[in-house]
Amino acid sequence: GLLRWQGAVAGAAVIAASVSRIEAEYWSELSRAALRDRKYDESVAYAQRGLALEAGNYDLFYYLGEAQHFIALRQAKPEDQPPTHELAALAFEEGLALFPNDLRLLLKLGRTYDNLGRYGDAETVFQRALAADPNFGNVYAYYGVHKHLMKEYGEAQRFYLKANAMGERE
Repeated sequence: GLLRWQGAVAGAAVIAASVSRIEAEYWSELSRAALRDRKYDESVAYAQRGLALEAGNYDLFYYLGEAQHFIALRQAKPEDQPPTHELAALAFEEGLALFPNDLRLLLKLGRTYDNLGRYGDAETVFQRALAADPNFGNVYAYYGVHKHLMKEYGEAQRFYLKANAMGERE
């Protein structure tokens, strides 16, 4: 009879331990959906609510950074963009502190560094991304854009062609 109750107690313990994570996942899903629907301010707010509950969820840092990136791009004056891009970079950096080889975070951080004119930092991040997954066409595509911005057109073309050969067409 005692063994029968141990399973129920163990199940209750698992549920109790996961309650805070379930709520954080709820806010994560709302943030993701808002990002998809181009409701960037809502996405930021939802991600921040989720991070207040679970600061170890790297997906929330991704959604937060992406929403801030798009908020920056929507600002009327380009000179107003850098502070918001800095917030995006910070979110991606914090996500990478949790999951150092996450390609989404690496690629978006590199792109954000390029947007800020921090090309040396972007170069380092793209090298990390290439080391993390040399078989992913998007890595070469993003790296090609970076090289293009650096006016290293031969290198950019080499990366674009590699991306294209790997099936990356956009």
